[in-house]
Amino acid sequence: MQLNKTIRSGAGFDVVEPSDMTTLCDFRDELLKRTGANSLDDLRGKVSQMPNSEVNQTMVNLLGFTEASSLIATAFSSTIKALCGDQLLLQRRANIIMNLPGENQRRQWPHYEMMSGISPTTFTLWMPLHDIDDDAGIFYVEKEESNHIMREEYSRGLVNSPQITELLGDRTPSRLKYGQAIAFNPFIIHGNVAFVSKLARIAVSIRFQSISDPIHQKNTDYFKSFYL
Repeated sequence: MQLNKTIRSGAGFDVVEPSDMTTLCDFRDELLKRTGANSLDDLRGKVSQMPNSEVNQTMVNLLGFTEASSLIATAFSSTIKALCGDQLLLQRRANIIMNLPGENQRRQWPHYEMMSGISPTTFTLWMPLHDIDDDAGIFYVEKEESNHIMREEYSRGLVNSPQITELLGDRTPSRLKYGQAIAFNPFIIHGNVAFVSKLARIAVSIRFQSISDPIHQKNTDYFKSFYL
């Protein structure tokens, strides 16, 4: 109940723990198998040496790991049930995201999920595949401030503009241990900053909602029915 209140009407996001670590390990092992890596640090090291084009192609190839979203949803079933119940529309293909260290590398521009046609009743779960104890994570802007920034955008006739994102100022990304994730609602502004590391950051995200709620611009090519 408290998680539901926090994410729906409180800060808009919260750190959550897996309820099924075995399934989370199954996800990790299948990912390593598909990438030919011996461990997560081995995979992070390999990715950090790749050109951007190869990193992008690796992420595209991993869209074929169609069981990923189901495994992550099962691993975090308690969180998902608290927010949506046990009958879901679940993102069909999980996003496995690889970010390279360095100032000149691709970053996640500050945004909120509604900008991508996500329904107001869809939630996101983002989990790094390793400990985050530096600035390699994602920052989240609490609901009240996110709403203020969105109203500023609307009043100026802008969408995701540099002038608006300057209002964010300096942000500190969340620190997480492997297995921890962030669950958040679609109105929360989030993004990442450049980070310094010898290893790439690798994370996974899924989106989900109650099967009884209407979908927005996303459709059944994006979602699948899933029962926990």
